[in-house]
Parts: sequence; structure tokens; C-alpha cells
Amino acid sequence: MHTMARNFAYEFLAACLPDLKCRALLIAAFLACLANGVAAEEWPARPIKFLVPLAAGSTADILSRMVGERLSKVLGQPFLVDDKPGAVA
Repeated sequence: MHTMARNFAYEFLAACLPDLKCRALLIAAFLACLANGVAAEEWPARPIKFLVPLAAGSTADILSRMVGERLSKVLGQPFLVDDKPGAVA
């Protein structure tokens, strides 16, 4: 953070929150929000599921399995094809 922005933030906190406990609570909440982004998992963290709205053995099913096989090699995650006839409507 730039010095000017840091000074502005400190002055704003000092003016709006004269109570030290409130200021400490606000800073702790802000730091907790920053830590949440650090703990995020890399994508994809679990198998990728692809829904095919047609019956097994259809052209869409065969193509999605071919694409899934290649994506599985590139991403390093299993690629599951789930056929659900009638899922179109």
C-alpha cells in the first residue's frame, strides 16, 4: 500500500473510530478478508462433471467423451460424462 493511501486510511480510522477496540476489530476483519483469498483452492480441485442431455451412445455423448479425455490430460483432473436423456427441456 502506498504511504499516502496508508496515511489516509489511518487518519480516516482515527477520525471515525476513536475507540481503540473498534479500530482493532475493523482492522482484524479487514485482514481476515484478505486471508480468505490466500486460502482459496486451485481450480479444478475435484473431478469435472459434464452433463450430456442426450442418451448414451449419441454423437454428443461420444464427442463429449473425446473432449473429456483430452481435457483430463491437460488439466490433470478426471472428466466425468453424465448422460441424462430428457434434460434438454
